Amino acid sequence: MSRTYEELSSYIDDDFRTVIDQMKALFIRVSTVIHGRATHTTGIAAKGIARIVTPIDFPANDFLSFGKVYPIVVRHATPRTGLLPNPDPTKPPTIDTDDRTLDGGAISIKFFEPDKTTGIGFQDIMMNTGRVLFVPSARAFNTMIHTPFGQRQPLLKAGILDDDKLTEAYRTGSFTEFYYHSQIAFEFTDKSGTLRYMKFRSIPADRGPERGLFPPSIRAGGDTFAPKWPDDHREEEYRRHDFEVRVNHLTVNYLLQAQIHPADNPDVLNPMIYWEERYFPWVDVAHLHLNQTLTFADMDQLEFDANWTHDCINLPLARTADDFASMGHARALIYKDAREARHKSPQPHRV
Repeated sequence: MSRTYEELSSYIDDDFRTVIDQMKALFIRVSTVIHGRATHTTGIAAKGIARIVTPIDFPANDFLSFGKVYPIVVRHATPRTGLLPNPDPTKPPTIDTDDRTLDGGAISIKFFEPDKTTGIGFQDIMMNTGRVLFVPSARAFNTMIHTPFGQRQPLLKAGILDDDKLTEAYRTGSFTEFYYHSQIAFEFTDKSGTLRYMKFRSIPADRGPERGLFPPSIRAGGDTFAPKWPDDHREEEYRRHDFEVRVNHLTVNYLLQAQIHPADNPDVLNPMIYWEERYFPWVDVAHLHLNQTLTFADMDQLEFDANWTHDCINLPLARTADDFASMGHARALIYKDAREARHKSPQPHRV
């Protein structure tokens, strides 16, 4: 279930609190300047249903229970922040909304109770391209976002940022052709009270191979995105328009899968570690069917939070900024204030 503010705030040490405050200040500032989300700024969203398809031996729980059907909203975006340095230091940063930018892809899924289709829902799952995260902790992520683009080579050498894992997340093409991973793990408690760790991923419903990967010659170099190629003549919103047409005229379908690991070693919470699927296979848990895109107004009201979870699912807690669970824990304490900054910023908002 969702962690209370008291749970999240009282558990951390003072140093972790400082790291969170630094990230929160940056995210609030960016949200205010761009009138939108501090990351995953410009996206496209659609509504539909999720049909739970868990196998008979899946741990019993009230959420992922075979045959249940939930209304859902799915949002796609690119992970980059909306700000680009302005060549003129006297002017504010420019705002990047171009789908041709070299970057990854992201999917966020919101589950509603069967009789509801609006509100915050009861479970959010946020995933990105790339099997694992490229930093191990909240401290490493905070260091990265406060290091200017083009100046992150020292972070690679120091092991704060893994360029191989960052580069692995780069994608081009349709949002509907990518594999998306939660990267952070959740606590999952079944009806018997057994605690396990769980990760999620989303794949195309046809189970086809992932498309859109970049060739090995492309390197991130420590930067989470790079400018488009000068000779890329696709339209600026090609990903969003592609998704809109597919949803409204063809429907879009995904499989949500889960990977379960015994909660016997907190080291497996390391977001840079991939759980070998030969030993911890991906299991289908839901079929997602999308058939109508959201209006601009609906997307403006749409909110996601890593801490909005079903009673059987929870964020692991971290005490320090270096703990492997610190990324999810930090998100839960940052998102609320960043959302409020976006809502308070002048219209029109970026959605």
